[in-house]
Amino acid sequence: MKCIICRVDKDALEFSDEHVIPDSLGGYYHIYSVCRTCNSRMGETVDSRLVNHKLTDLYRFVEGMAGKSGAIPNPFGDPTVSSENPDIKARAIMDDDGALKFQLIPRVVVHEEGGTPTSIEIMVDTQDEAEIGTILRKKLKRLGIDEFQARANSELVRSVLDGGFSTRWRVDMQAFKIGLLKIAYEFAVDSIEGYFETPDAIEISRILREFDCEAVNRFVTVGSGLQPEVFEPFKDYLDLDSKKHYLVLIDAGMELMGCVKLHRLFCVAVKLSSKRHLDKGQIIFGINDIENQTFRKLTFQELVAECMGPTHCRLGYFFATEEEARHAAAEINAPGYRYVSDRNGEPLLFQGGGAPNPRSISDIVARGRAADHWEGDWFITQIDFHPEDEVFVRSAGADCLYRVMGVEISRERMRKL
Repeated sequence: MKCIICRVDKDALEFSDEHVIPDSLGGYYHIYSVCRTCNSRMGETVDSRLVNHKLTDLYRFVEGMAGKSGAIPNPFGDPTVSSENPDIKARAIMDDDGALKFQLIPRVVVHEEGGTPTSIEIMVDTQDEAEIGTILRKKLKRLGIDEFQARANSELVRSVLDGGFSTRWRVDMQAFKIGLLKIAYEFAVDSIEGYFETPDAIEISRILREFDCEAVNRFVTVGSGLQPEVFEPFKDYLDLDSKKHYLVLIDAGMELMGCVKLHRLFCVAVKLSSKRHLDKGQIIFGINDIENQTFRKLTFQELVAECMGPTHCRLGYFFATEEEARHAAAEINAPGYRYVSDRNGEPLLFQGGGAPNPRSISDIVARGRAADHWEGDWFITQIDFHPEDEVFVRSAGADCLYRVMGVEISRERMRKL
């Protein structure tokens, strides 16, 4: 079997469990088509740019998401600077309960006159006040000053530092995208037969293998990586506010696109191929549920089936006169109204003279003009029949023929996934 990264044929024992979405981000999508060597290299290079990103640290801190070591990252670990004095610094630390607090970094300043030390200024956090003596002794020893003489001639002055602290973050806006490209690529290889051997797939595997961050933008073409609106087309069926990661494969024109949305973190669309690999209208979804620790794939049809309730159909009638409409309404709007149908419940069609129409309702619908829209949680498809298709249904009660001009199909959205 070939490794999908290095593309070398290897023995099955040389392959290992690959997390498509890093497990430190709550990824539960596993594949077994990456060799151990590439798996290790991807973790050190490609995945690390995603996992160790400053925004990832912040996300995991807010979500309380621990890594393999069991520790939650501290995005505020770098020293912060006093707004009053840039030489005074503090660090943010987390206690055992994960609460964040700031602690002043000890600072020692020796004041001199004519090259001779005249005073020593020691700044410590209140919780480190007991360490002042130790800090002073060490400093005096380095200066070659007798501790007892210094203490005899010293005066202790305490003061409280006021004001806030500020910090600067350097946030990578490019290299992390290679991690998103890897996720989209592995999802496509695992989901679409034949994609692995395409020229674009070969090039993407090279980019990942060689950690070629400069070439990533040739494929990561939609979104900066921080734009959730990339998933706007899927909002009717996906619960984009839920604690989930989403992957989507879709044909956009003549291109195969892979969309990646990591919960409240990164979001991009990747051009995986300049050729079509899915049938028109075919979409493949990957849903990684962080809380329930599951991952599953669904087609668009399967997604709709899980989200939507039963189908309701309502025929649209045509009446030549108001009197005809009033007469028909008395039957059509009455409780228990039915039209003659086949064993599947589809209406049997008739011609104007009452003779059976050889065409089925499906044939008529296929020739019609359809328009979709949402009304609240109801998805409604209105189909107007072709003007040349003059078809009738027969009422089961009064045995009357009524001309049908269209059909309305509606389904209620019961939930989002």
